[in-house]
Formats: sequence, structure tokens, C-alpha cells
Amino acid sequence: MFFRIVSLLVPLFCLTTPALGQSQDPCSKPGVLIAESRDAGPIGKLRARSYRLEKQDDKTFCLRVKTDSNATFLIWINDNAMPAYERKYDEVTAQFPLNWLEQGATISVSSLQARYDLISFKQRLKLPESIIRLQQASPSESIRISAIRRVYRYAGMKPAPFVEIEITKPSGFYPVVANNTWMLQIGKTGFAAGVDPNQTNRLTAIMNEQTFAKLKNGDRVRVSFGGFPAKSFAKLDKSIFQRAITQGTILRDVPQPADKNPRYLFYLPGYMAASANVRYVNPGLGAYDDSMILHALQDRGFVVIGEGADKSPDTETYAQRLAAQIRQMLNDGVPAKRITVVGASQGSWVAMLVSTYLKNRGVNFVLIGACSADKDFLNMVDLHGNVLSIYERSDDVAQSCRDYKDDATGVNDWKEIEVNTGLKHRFLLRPMKEWFEPMVAWAKM
Repeated sequence: MFFRIVSLLVPLFCLTTPALGQSQDPCSKPGVLIAESRDAGPIGKLRARSYRLEKQDDKTFCLRVKTDSNATFLIWINDNAMPAYERKYDEVTAQFPLNWLEQGATISVSSLQARYDLISFKQRLKLPESIIRLQQASPSESIRISAIRRVYRYAGMKPAPFVEIEITKPSGFYPVVANNTWMLQIGKTGFAAGVDPNQTNRLTAIMNEQTFAKLKNGDRVRVSFGGFPAKSFAKLDKSIFQRAITQGTILRDVPQPADKNPRYLFYLPGYMAASANVRYVNPGLGAYDDSMILHALQDRGFVVIGEGADKSPDTETYAQRLAAQIRQMLNDGVPAKRITVVGASQGSWVAMLVSTYLKNRGVNFVLIGACSADKDFLNMVDLHGNVLSIYERSDDVAQSCRDYKDDATGVNDWKEIEVNTGLKHRFLLRPMKEWFEPMVAWAKM
């Protein structure tokens, strides 16, 4: 007997006439009978009667369905479908690999025109022990949802939040060929996906948050190539997204509105990155390239606000603008402890003024190679927040910020670290572990 169901957990794929034609057909000859159902008589519009599973070899299995209909069929094992083709006037056949077979699976049929309206056999698939042993002996590759996270991409002139789903497979994904593309399928919805050419084991798809919200927990997930059928490997678990820390990214400006979950880090570079049209170049360390520092912070999971230093910055105006942006972030619900302002060399002057203007005891500040004996500037600064000072012992430009701390009225937490690289003020040129690791730890405390 049959019963009719409407499946929501089914793949989205495109089938063409060549796909149904299958020029090389291993199912053209009878195979070894593995399982079969009783003839229940023609039921429903598809008038299906029974199914029979045959083994062609250890990797190839043919599922044949008796039917009185001339419709174009899909044959399903649970919620995984393959296109069927007619071998006899009263029978259609679909080819399945070993790993698609499941003990106790429901066998169903649908027409290509109404692919999600399934008619299922009541008699479940019963696999013999020989097939179970064959599956256990066959190596199976692990494909999994490795991450669901919020990322930011520019929509117009402003960064906007999106959801990125990452799938990983040890052997990697095939490169894109011609017009064929990867597709991530979740339930009935398909998303164009891409493969990182430098990490071919990683496939990702991006969608807006409204689309993600409409997906259902438990929807089957599969990856297909060129629109061909694919076996589901997981169920969507939205809690992964809720637990996820936003993937690190680099932005030129603060998202509007700012999401409260990420850790935000403003990186303010030194004069050597900001001045004129010539970057400072050290024979041993190379150019002062602040982008290397920005990407190192991105790799640690921060949403890095690195809009680039002004070529001739008005320090006070710049600091006032940053303080206003941070106030807006706080109004958007971002906790103060998730905001860190890092200033290096001249950038630390801006950071100290931001601390002064903001007057928030919960925001984090990191001052690197910051403080000199400038009495006029000391009189302008009143530090607030959680402040980490890092200086280099051999630096002949900047040393301890103790005077600024002693003169402050709003410091909540304070720490100062002396590093000893012997590089003088050049220790800022690269994200050296001596100062980079303490900075990251302070921003994540």
C-alpha cells in the first residue's frame, strides 16, 4: 500500500534532458536482487506498484519502480532523489551509490513536474547484512557544516550584515568548470556557493539575515555541483549561528546599526603609515604596512575598523568623530567591553583623546609606543576605560605612559608592559608577538 506525503526536506536541483538520458547506463542489465516490495496495485496519479533494488557492483545499485504511468519520475531514498529513466514500458530506474542506501529508508516517487509531492511505499527498505558490512568496510568521507556566522559585506557605501554558512570536506571540492556552479541546498532553497582557491576543502554561501531567518531548523542540507542531485549530509542547526562569534572582517566604517555580538577593534596607525605619499621602509623589516596588522586582527575574529589614516589628520577632530561613532555603537546595544581602540605611535594620541572625549570606563584602549614628555598634550588628556600601555625598552621616541595614568580620573583597569625587541620605535612595523598577543588578550578580556 501507499500513502501520500508532502516533503519539505527535499533538494532543489535542476534536471535537463541529457541528465535523464544517461548515455552510459550500468543499470541496462539485470543485477543481483537485494530487496523488493510487494505489488500494491496502481495508486495515485503516478500509478506506482512496487520497487526492486539490484546490485550491479559494490558501488552501484539500481532502484527500479514498477508503474503504469508514463510520467517523468524522480525516485527517492528517504529525502534524497535521483532522476529515473524508462528501461521498460512499465518500469523506471534510477542509479544510486552505496552510501545513499539506508536501512529502513522510505522509498518514494514523484514526477519531475511536481517533484516535492511524494508518493511513498509503505514497505520500508530492508538491506541484507552483506550490504551493511559493505557499507561499514567502505571509507566514508566526512562533510559537515563547520560554521554559521555573521559577516559584513558592503551594500552600497555602508557595510551590512550577512550570514555565511561554511561547509568543509577533507578531500576538497572540485573547481568550478564552465557554467556549472556549486550550490548549497537547504530544504527547498538553493544558494550559489563558492570554493576558496587557496582552501579547496572549504565551500561557503552567503545570504541576507532575513533569508536565513526563514529557513527552518531541521531542514536538510546538501551540496550539489552544476545542478545535479546530491545526498543530504546534515540538518540545519540554527543554534550554531546563535553561538558563533562573528567572523573577523575589516571595514572602513562602523556598521549602522552595529550588531551587539562582535568584538569591534579600531586600529589607528602611526605617522609612518599616515604621512605624505611615502611609507617608511626599514632595510631589515621592510615597509610599515599597517594592512598586515589589520589582517592579523581579522584572523583573530575581530571586526576591525581600519578606515586608513588621514594624510594630514586633524587629531582632535578625528578623535571627536571616533568618539561619536563609539557612542552610537553603545546606543545600538554594543557592550562597552566589546569595543577596543588601539593606537600605535601617533595613532595612540588619537586613542588617548578618544578616551578623554568618550569618558566611558568600560571601553578598552591599547596604547602602543605612545607616550613622550609632551607636557602640553598631557594636559589635554584625561584617560578613561580599561587601558593597556605597551612600550619598547630601546625606543628613543616613546616610553612609559605612567604619567598619563597618574593624571587620569576615569581609568577602570590599567596595565603596562615593557617589551625588549631592540628595534626601537620600529617594533611597530609588524604584528610582533611581543606586543600583538598582549593586545589581543586585552581586547578579549
